[in-house]
Amino acid sequence: MKRSAAIFILFLSLSAFAKDHLWQEGKLLSVANQNDMGIGTAIGTSALLFQTGHAVFVVQISDIVYTVRGEKTNHRTKDYSKGLIVGDQLKAAIEGNKLILLLPDGKNLDTSILTRERAKQ
Repeated sequence: MKRSAAIFILFLSLSAFAKDHLWQEGKLLSVANQNDMGIGTAIGTSALLFQTGHAVFVVQISDIVYTVRGEKTNHRTKDYSKGLIVGDQLKAAIEGNKLILLLPDGKNLDTSILTRERAKQ
């Protein structure tokens, strides 16, 4: 009995830390891969150029258009849009300088807000 009570209390305390987001309805306006060139070092060479990038999403929520930067991408990244389709409705949450997108598979994608602007009418 004591053991089940302890497990129940542990479960309650863990669920208190689960973060609920304030989801808002939005629309995905575009998604692109923004490539950047970088300089790194490798054994035996002084400098090595490499190409990296980030997924960039444009999302409209109400009358505000957000441009956000997602995860890093490289030449092996196949689906940098994470299953989202341009023009589709989606759910998003704004927390400080982060915009969290709810992906079709139910997972969250944390992105950094680059710009906010009013939607053109």
